[in-house]
Amino acid sequence: MTPPTIIDRSQNTYDPLQLQHQEDLATARRQIKNAFQACMFIGGMTTFLWLALVLSGKEPGWSLLLFFNAVFFFGTGYGISRYNQACAKVAFGYFLLDKIVQVCMGQFPIAGIFVGAILLKYLWDGIIGTDSYNDLMSSESEYGIPVAVATTLERTRSPEPPKAPPTPSQPLNPTPELLALCGGDRSQAQWLLSQLKIKHPGRSPEWYDRQAIKQLTPQASDPVDPPQNDEKF
Repeated sequence: MTPPTIIDRSQNTYDPLQLQHQEDLATARRQIKNAFQACMFIGGMTTFLWLALVLSGKEPGWSLLLFFNAVFFFGTGYGISRYNQACAKVAFGYFLLDKIVQVCMGQFPIAGIFVGAILLKYLWDGIIGTDSYNDLMSSESEYGIPVAVATTLERTRSPEPPKAPPTPSQPLNPTPELLALCGGDRSQAQWLLSQLKIKHPGRSPEWYDRQAIKQLTPQASDPVDPPQNDEKF
């Protein structure tokens, strides 16, 4: 017998705000789908009526109007499927106006009121869904989570300890003897000491000064003195 699969929920790092965000997105997509299906239904029924009038050869004016309506609802349905807010509002307004005109002209059957009300409700869902979807997507942060979630995570994040500023390297002070060998040019003497410090780090200031003096004297070819035991590395 196969043992049941154990789901490790300790790795679930979703924030409650992010879960709510995903639920709102799912609701908006469902409303958009309802409006899209309503437009496809209206466009399909209108196309069927248009074909019937074309084949019968009667009332060419009505056939042109039906053709326009079919193209209109197919087009707005596609726009709604692409989350276009304007298409959702135009489709709802046009369908409502068309039904009001039909009722006023006595061309809207009583049995069609129920179907028309359902279609109006679905088209209204398209307005709500596209508005909600675009608002939710515009609130997405660059990390793919809502701004509210990113703000919450930023507030709960442990602050990093401040870094200590780097200690500036103090220039070595040349001795009078080294200054005399450099012709009194302190910057040249300090540059020579800094080069020795880079080449031989960890020695004492006296060691650098002594080596600089040796380089400027005829005994410059002597080997570099090894560090003394009492010098700090």
